[in-house]
Amino acid sequence: MSETLLYKPDWPETKRRWAAFWAGERLDRPCMMVTAPREGPPLPPFPEDPERRWTDLDFLIEYDEAYHASRWYLGETVPRAGNLLMSWCAAYGARAEFRPDTIWIEPCFNSWEETPDFEKDWDNEGWRRLKRSLKVILEHARGRYFVGMPPMLPPNDVLPNLRGVNEFLMDLVEQADEIQRVLKIMRANFIRMYDELEELLDARSLGYGSWWTFWSPDRFYAPQSDISCMLSSEMFETFIVPELEELCSAWTNVFYHLDGPGALHHLDRLLQLDGIDGIQWVPGSGRPHGWAAWRDLYVKISEGGKRAWVPCGAAEVEEVIKAIPPERLLISTGVAGKEDGEELLKQAVKWTARHWPATRKA
Repeated sequence: MSETLLYKPDWPETKRRWAAFWAGERLDRPCMMVTAPREGPPLPPFPEDPERRWTDLDFLIEYDEAYHASRWYLGETVPRAGNLLMSWCAAYGARAEFRPDTIWIEPCFNSWEETPDFEKDWDNEGWRRLKRSLKVILEHARGRYFVGMPPMLPPNDVLPNLRGVNEFLMDLVEQADEIQRVLKIMRANFIRMYDELEELLDARSLGYGSWWTFWSPDRFYAPQSDISCMLSSEMFETFIVPELEELCSAWTNVFYHLDGPGALHHLDRLLQLDGIDGIQWVPGSGRPHGWAAWRDLYVKISEGGKRAWVPCGAAEVEEVIKAIPPERLLISTGVAGKEDGEELLKQAVKWTARHWPATRKA
């Protein structure tokens, strides 16, 4: 990739700081993703047809350009291709229901005697369409913004969608061996799919990312388990931990997406897994977000040896820096303007030196 990006002129410095973050190096301040609004073209309206909203390449590219032109990406924020939820259309040939706010995978089998061919059906038209689309988006984005891995649901979340969540939960008891067998096949497929996208996106030379504004010099993965909200600790150990251990071993840098209070009882186990480097906590809709509401949880993640991704207000940044070692801290915040963001980054250096005096200069 070009040493500069249109929407990220300090791209070399951004990559240097991300590399230090993943290596666990302590620099003059934590890794910080700071955004600010700027004057730009209006965002194009979403197409009335929900399918076009997620799959029309002309619209997706136009939207990305307008979005990036209306924001300042400061600190380590990475402008990246968005709206790549079309990857969910590649779910073993299941029918995708396009909605204005998401894509829903509809159940596609009613019994374990009539399932998709889990060995082969991952390589379907939805998968090939995704790869064709990524090629077009990547070609347009070169020198402008970054294209990371599209959001790919892991096997433990794909299978409940294919089966139906309620039926799947019953099957965990009645068809435990079959579920474990299928999940093992799907894990191998998942790695194969990632490898194909790695080559297509030239990630070994350009770097790795995801739907987050992240960058990594090495193989990066963001595992999750939405179904875990409904699982006991014992079931989590039986059905989810083997997936995490196997998939995390295939990647160098891993940040776990922990979503919803129903999954919090799995946090202690996640902190024990060596393959997980950091944890993103998402409280869920209708619940308070951010540092003030979840300070103890973010500190627990850090004290558990993982990097903590802390969203906070600009006025809270010094308090966050004081509480968590800079090498285990990823801050995301928004400010009113570019100058405010640049000043916040300068202040973060001073706060880091004040609260962590052993920190070396960058």
